[in-house]
Amino acid sequence: MTERFLFINADDAGFSIESLDPLTRLVNRGIVTGCSLVPNAPDVDAFVRSLSKTSPDPDLGVHLNLTEGAPLLPAEKVRSLVGEDGRFLGFRRFFFKWITRRLDPRDAAREAEAQFGKMSDFAVPLIHADSHHNVHLLPGIAETVSEIARKNGITWFRSSSAPFHPLSWTDTKNLGYAAYNSLARFSANCYRRSGLRPGGAAFQLDFKKDTRPLLSLRRALSSVRDGTAELVCHPAFSGYDTKLPRRELQRRKDELEFLLGADAGAILDGTGFTLSPRGKTTRRQAPGA
Repeated sequence: MTERFLFINADDAGFSIESLDPLTRLVNRGIVTGCSLVPNAPDVDAFVRSLSKTSPDPDLGVHLNLTEGAPLLPAEKVRSLVGEDGRFLGFRRFFFKWITRRLDPRDAAREAEAQFGKMSDFAVPLIHADSHHNVHLLPGIAETVSEIARKNGITWFRSSSAPFHPLSWTDTKNLGYAAYNSLARFSANCYRRSGLRPGGAAFQLDFKKDTRPLLSLRRALSSVRDGTAELVCHPAFSGYDTKLPRRELQRRKDELEFLLGADAGAILDGTGFTLSPRGKTTRRQAPGA
C-alpha cells in the first residue's frame, strides 16, 4: 500500500521575529513540518538564523511575494508591480493589472529571480516553492517562476491553497476561490514540466466556518485522491497582520491556538496519513530507497 503523507506548512514566515517562538515550538513538536519564508519580509534574515539554530534540519521553502511590502529590486526595474510609492500594489490591484494585461511578466520574473536568489544565499536547504496570494500560479508568471524554482534546487511546489467550500455556491468570494483554483490547475503543469512535484491537495481550515476543525481536517483528508496533502496555516503575527480585518486576525489566533494544543497522533488517527516534512518524504520515495 502506498504511503500517504500530510505536510503542515506555515506561510508568511519572516514577517515578524515575534512569531519565531510559537512557530519554533510547533516545528520542534512535529506539528508544523515546514515553513515558507518571505524573501522581502523585514525579519526574514534573523528568522532563518534563529530557526536553523533551534530547529535542526527545518523543512524550508520560498514564499514568493509580489503583492505586499517593497520589492528587493529598485522600483524602476519592476515598474508594473509597484505604485508611486515604490511598494507593491496589494493583491486586488495586482490581480486587476494582471487580468487586464497591464502587468509585465518580465517584471515578475526579475523580482522572482531576486527573491529566490536571496533565499539561496542563506545556504540552507530549500525544498518547496509557493507564494503570497498564490500569484506563482497565475498564467504568464508560472512559466518563468517554475524555471527559476528549478534552477534554485526546489523540488516541490504548491498547486493551490484557496479555501473553497463546495456547499457555499451563493458566496461570491467562494466562487472567486473556485475560479482561482481552476487557473491553478492549469498553471501547475508548468511546474510539472520543470520537474517539480506537486505537494498534493492543499487546503486551509476556515475557522469562521469550521467550528470543529479536527473533524473538518479529517473530512478534507478523506477526499484526497493521491498520496500527499498539505494543510496551509498562518501561525504567525506580523506588522502586516495589523492591516487584516478583525475577523481574519481572530481566525489566525484560533488557528494558532488549535495547532499549539494539537497532538500529531490525534490529528491523523484513522486517516491513513503520516505527518512528515517534504525532505524526508522525498528520501523515502527516492528510487531504491
